[in-house]
Amino acid sequence: MRRAVGNSSPLIVLLRPCCLKTLAMRIQEGLASCARTPKGPVKIQGCGMSPFGCAGGHLMLVSALFALLAGVAGQAGLSGSSSGAPRPLLSPLYFETCRRPCQYIGFSFDDELGELQQMRAHGANAVGCGSMWVPTDDPSAPYGVGVASLVGLRDTTTVGQSFVAQAPFTGVALCMPTFLTEGSGCTVSLYSSPPEQWGEASPQPLARATFAEVRDNQLVWLTFDELPPGTYYVEQSEPTGPAIGVWARGRDVYPSGTAYVNRRPVADDLELWIRTVEGDQAIVAPAPDHYSIGLGHGVTGRIVAAGMFFDYMVGNWNNGGFPYYPDWFIERFPDMAMLDAEGRPILAGMFGKLAPWPSIDQPVIVDGTCRYIRAVVSALRDVPNLLYWCMGGEALYPTYGGGPWADYAPHAVAHYRAWLQLRYGDIARLNEAWRTNYADFSDVHPPKPPLPRELPTFEWLRYRNVAMAERFQYHFDATKAADPSRLVVTCNHGDLF
Repeated sequence: MRRAVGNSSPLIVLLRPCCLKTLAMRIQEGLASCARTPKGPVKIQGCGMSPFGCAGGHLMLVSALFALLAGVAGQAGLSGSSSGAPRPLLSPLYFETCRRPCQYIGFSFDDELGELQQMRAHGANAVGCGSMWVPTDDPSAPYGVGVASLVGLRDTTTVGQSFVAQAPFTGVALCMPTFLTEGSGCTVSLYSSPPEQWGEASPQPLARATFAEVRDNQLVWLTFDELPPGTYYVEQSEPTGPAIGVWARGRDVYPSGTAYVNRRPVADDLELWIRTVEGDQAIVAPAPDHYSIGLGHGVTGRIVAAGMFFDYMVGNWNNGGFPYYPDWFIERFPDMAMLDAEGRPILAGMFGKLAPWPSIDQPVIVDGTCRYIRAVVSALRDVPNLLYWCMGGEALYPTYGGGPWADYAPHAVAHYRAWLQLRYGDIARLNEAWRTNYADFSDVHPPKPPLPRELPTFEWLRYRNVAMAERFQYHFDATKAADPSRLVVTCNHGDLF
């Protein structure tokens, strides 16, 4: 991955190989044997498998290594293999870029601060991370589909929930995950009003307690003398130990209260219990689709705290090999699936679970992805350590891995016909070029396998390229709408066929 920037900026090389330590050592030895080396350190290191693309990572690794080797040869004035360097594969126009110092970019899949610090100690100065659009059930959102909470992207110092007690009560509880760790704790406080009513200074709490050695998913009770019915606010703060958080519901399921992160309202609710004379009762009950809010450094906050830079991958991926759309979404929108030539959903998956291969034309997916991109980019654009945005990942058709030809779904066929109309203007010109006699563009269908070596087949293959390019275009437009100045790149799997 190359970036044409000023001389003071480093060349960014994105490496996401799987188990390539031996290859990395050989490359380092080869670089050391060249007549001269690039300015600054060159660090090549494998970083494990990424859900954003192992195959794509291999391709980027190869191109990155060629770029480095071509830069070495160019600086030394070498043009052939007699000097011990391979023949440059890049144009001399890139030599100046290739000679610049490199940044190591590994992949961080929500690594803890300690792990990032270990990477930093071994020479890494940047990592890649990201998040994909995961649909949420939200009747108030377009198509009834919302975006997942953005909580956790930035540092979280407090998490709270306002609620209404309908009767006198003597306790309030939050369910706290410690993420399979031990020795964590926090402080829980109860206030007589939510944060927006406080003014400049926070009031004294009605009750407060510090908890240590919290068990994973423990219901932590703050108890006190009986309080009357009314509106209250409970807050978790001051984390201690490895990791602690609170469980939340992904949308506003409790109209009488609001969740707060860093004392700012969010469109979610925390799972919450109160204790009355009649017993313990759940005000916001747990559910299978709940999510955790970690207290402390967020994903990007940990990277910044480690003194590192990062790129952020955002959008969606349509690789059926990594199914991540929830079951309810697939059931509600069966047209989200790519279809084969016989009209059957194309299924793929991993770990024994099969799911439909996501369409790149389905309107709900396009709309939800764009809303998510704008929200994430807006939330992170002021983080100075953010180098650039990467548009999604895993962009490919099933044929990439030897699967069936696609897409024959109604949305894709309609898209194809509209593209043909734009390309030819009227059906008479298409008939002349194709030697056909269609009455209207609505009569045209994509070719079915075995694909004949004829113009209609090549036009359909060209359309598939254009359709995938449009997928990248809406990722790009949504990103630039929220952050016009930062670089936007993409990674793909090479030839789309």
